[in-house]
Amino acid sequence: QIDYHYHQSKHQKKTKKLVDWHDLPKVHVIAIVDFHRSEQEKNGILNDKKVVETYRFKPEFSTSNEHLFNQWKATLVDLKKFKTKPLEELKTDKEKWFYLLKNASLIKEKEANSLRQDPVFQRALERLERLSSDPKTRKAYEASINEHRDHLAVLSSERKAGHVEGLKKGRQEGRKEEKNEIARALLKQDLSASQISEATGLSIEEIKNLQK
Repeated sequence: QIDYHYHQSKHQKKTKKLVDWHDLPKVHVIAIVDFHRSEQEKNGILNDKKVVETYRFKPEFSTSNEHLFNQWKATLVDLKKFKTKPLEELKTDKEKWFYLLKNASLIKEKEANSLRQDPVFQRALERLERLSSDPKTRKAYEASINEHRDHLAVLSSERKAGHVEGLKKGRQEGRKEEKNEIARALLKQDLSASQISEATGLSIEEIKNLQK
């Protein structure tokens, strides 16, 4: 599940005017994946055979402000579906981007020089070279990846712990209610509070509360 939160705190210093929900910018998520996705439909999304697929999410109604938000979509770039060709056979910039993203670590100098003829790819290759050659940059990138993985592991652990705690609490509440039902039945048979307490484990005070 993907959640989007709009924070106004960063902008309140610049303007006193609150942002109207209708003025919120559109959200467009672009995800680049390099693994095969199932062709089966899942959550309304059918994996097509195209390299690039764009999906519009179902409108969501916010009960807090009665706003219908329908301004977000996602584009998936599935590099596994791109059949690599020699660089000289690629005709469009889109194909060249697919080629660069998929083969960044394998590009030879001759291919890089060919791509550098376009200023856009020149800048992309410069950034790629800085990332791969600068130990500090590479270390910072790897650290950010590890931090993200640790964060996901913590969230997963907390969800599991919350689930176990919820089950434990539910069982305890169930046992308590069962004892209360037994105590009520014994009260109808005119047993004393001390006798019922001994039979159920409930305190005298708890049994008196059931008589109210």
